[in-house]
Amino acid sequence: WCAVDGADVAGGDLAALLDPVEQPQHRYKLVPAHQLTNLPAVKWQIKKILPARDVCAIYGAPGAGKSFMALDMAAAIAEGRDWMGYRTKPAIVVYVVLEAANGFSGRLKAWQMHHGRQLPDTLKIISHTPLALSSAKDIQDLIAAIRAVVGDDHGGLVLFIDTLARAMGTYEENSNDDMGRVVAACDLLSKQLECTVA
Repeated sequence: WCAVDGADVAGGDLAALLDPVEQPQHRYKLVPAHQLTNLPAVKWQIKKILPARDVCAIYGAPGAGKSFMALDMAAAIAEGRDWMGYRTKPAIVVYVVLEAANGFSGRLKAWQMHHGRQLPDTLKIISHTPLALSSAKDIQDLIAAIRAVVGDDHGGLVLFIDTLARAMGTYEENSNDDMGRVVAACDLLSKQLECTVA
């Protein structure tokens, strides 16, 4: 005990004194840079082109052939074949067609004619159904529909959403805040389905 301002003060609870002081938890953690050199290497769905279990975008000028390229990538992943000389990791592919679904049928036929074979059954198409990334219900319904077909233990999944403009819902394409929300929605899809979202 000790005297403080003329009063006797006991030392308090011995157990509390012996417990280590709990450090406050901070949202941001500073780590030495060298620790980041031990992180696992990037895993690829298409080597050096399309990462696995991540969110990415295919972008270019209107009419540049983005949808044709995305379909070709999707088919290569679904077949487990190289794409443009780059190795792919085979996976189930779900392709959400939001623009010109009837015209997309022609692209599928053209792909089959060009390659001389049928598209693989591991390439699944969702068409004629609107999807708004601004709608929590649409996102949950999409997750449920995909899980119902491919299950949780799918061994690899890639989700293509074509086009972004048609998937915006109430979000504004030219708003930085809304685009941040779109990325967050795609990130949620990626985490919930353990997949790549393009």
